Amino acid sequence: MNKRTLIVAGILGFLAPVICAVIDMLLFSAKDSLWADFLVYTLPRIICPAWSLGGATLFWFFAMPVINSATYIAIALSFVKAKDLFAVRHKT
Repeated sequence: MNKRTLIVAGILGFLAPVICAVIDMLLFSAKDSLWADFLVYTLPRIICPAWSLGGATLFWFFAMPVINSATYIAIALSFVKAKDLFAVRHKT
């Protein structure tokens, strides 16, 4: 198992809701458009499943990056395990 893959997945999972929150703050007063609607409402729910679980409380402000990081690590771990399981082994 490649630990570096899991660490990178965890970091990306932690940063995803943080970046989405920054985008939301930047586009807070943007004009209504399809692009702004996608960036504020749709994109966070695609790349950050924990975004749909939480509310606007202080607990979720800190828990969301941790939960999303765990989600990304679990997905990466399942891909690494599947890759090892279905790898073609050559007989020598």
